Amino acid sequence: MSDTIPHQEEGEFLEPVRTVTLTGEMSDPLPCEVIFEVEDEGTTYALLTPAEPVVMLLREDATSDDAPLESLDTDSFPSIKKHILAALAPFDLNIKVKGDEFVLVGEMSEEMYDQSDLMEVEDEDDEGSEYLIIAEVDDAAYRYLVALPMEPPLYAGCIVSDEEARRLSDDEFSQVEGLFSEVLLSWAQDQDETED
Repeated sequence: MSDTIPHQEEGEFLEPVRTVTLTGEMSDPLPCEVIFEVEDEGTTYALLTPAEPVVMLLREDATSDDAPLESLDTDSFPSIKKHILAALAPFDLNIKVKGDEFVLVGEMSEEMYDQSDLMEVEDEDDEGSEYLIIAEVDDAAYRYLVALPMEPPLYAGCIVSDEEARRLSDDEFSQVEGLFSEVLLSWAQDQDETED
């Protein structure tokens, strides 16, 4: 196994090095930035993040005080698209579906960041993540939230060409999870040494 990370200089880890198209278990490709690459037994693995901000659409039953927040998938988007886009239009923002993700199109202003509420949302494993609520839409039955994660999503993939990467399946990732953990641990140790 190689212990080198191509394209990375000290202090530059987790800074995107180039953009590729991510394919795999998705309905269509997703443009992603390569965070790091590492070679193992002739295969180049990569940690990737979307090239454009990804948001979640959350739904809450407005008729119940104890209703949990539901994360909507892209199949649910057409029925509420008009209302979501109308809520974002005053900020010159838009949402498009790419690679089974909701991608935010446009630049958020500093004022919008400052005025948006922060919310912690628990996932299926009861682990909380922080999201910035950048828009809300209410109808008689539901309240919809457009939520921007404070930490962008990361994907494990393998590089198949200069312009394309393939997302690893859960089984594939489980086989190389130690490799990714080793690289991330090495980076964390380098950061600690740099700060000392």
